[in-house]
Amino acid sequence: MRTRGAVATVAVAGVLAMGWAALRLRRYEVAELSMSPALLPGDYLLAITPAGRVRRGQLVVFPHPHRPGFRLVKRVAALAGETLPGDSGPVPPAHAYVLGDRPDLSSGDSRQVGPVNLAGAARVLLRYWPPGRIGGIDRLPPILSPDRADPARPRGGADPG
Repeated sequence: MRTRGAVATVAVAGVLAMGWAALRLRRYEVAELSMSPALLPGDYLLAITPAGRVRRGQLVVFPHPHRPGFRLVKRVAALAGETLPGDSGPVPPAHAYVLGDRPDLSSGDSRQVGPVNLAGAARVLLRYWPPGRIGGIDRLPPILSPDRADPARPRGGADPG
């Protein structure tokens, strides 16, 4: 009888875990070239919401502040408390400064819309389509590369990772 109870407990826990994941996981399709070559139009992403604690270099999906129903995917360039050279001040709490990997094609990044509120953002976990590109997205552009001393690298704030 104990085995039946243990199986039932595991089954209930599994169903609850899947329900929790279904409420937090979102899928998105990439439609623009602003993140190429890391992301290309037609790539499908799996993201978790809320974004929670993000690190510099991670991708986030967030609502466009001026186009209801439209979402953008960009890379975190600076975190709360950090400043970028030439910027007017530090990134506010619970926000991130995000940039596209291709500045020549990036619209809707923090240069145009300001710091992004992470409360409404999702953190990208992986690309699940097309089959030849399945996996994590870990290519960092030069501005965020940890082995490059770049004058545009954020300053100040706590380095979480």
